[in-house]
Amino acid sequence: MTDPRSQASTPRSHTPPEERGLYSVAQIQHLLRIEFARAQRYSYPLSCMLLAVDQLDALRDRHGYEFKEQVLERLVDLLKRATRSSDFLGRTADDRLALLLPHTPPQGARTLGARLIENSGVLSAELGGNLARVSVSIGLCSLEGEGMLFHDALYRGAELALEEAIAGGGGRLCVRAAGGPS
Repeated sequence: MTDPRSQASTPRSHTPPEERGLYSVAQIQHLLRIEFARAQRYSYPLSCMLLAVDQLDALRDRHGYEFKEQVLERLVDLLKRATRSSDFLGRTADDRLALLLPHTPPQGARTLGARLIENSGVLSAELGGNLARVSVSIGLCSLEGEGMLFHDALYRGAELALEEAIAGGGGRLCVRAAGGPS
């Protein structure tokens, strides 16, 4: 029998998305430490996903601060609709978002990431009759089993994967193992 949490294509939330909050940088870092310790203690998988709107600074320079905030709000809404109430979404530095996915094995997180990339077209917006195309890059790292000692390695793996996705032109999902490329 498969764990329903590993099936990223099913509706994933029992709490309406508008009722779930967005955690601050400090809160999401704290939750990462807590969830990492739990995942190790109880031997369940944990995935960490970092997301960035591609060329967000250029979009802000071209279309204004309000547009940048509108795009980020649309991304947050997309993530809230695509995730479970047991997942944690928060801001990180540089207008990026972190998504912690407890009880989510690597394949389930990859499926979710691919679906988010596919659906990121909803982030595009009309500006004075012109369509501004927006894409998202995603970095993913997962804890499964006993290979990782510190929560920092999980986060750093997701950071490196995100950097790889951005360097590859954006609009893509990259996955890294905690200790190196995957």
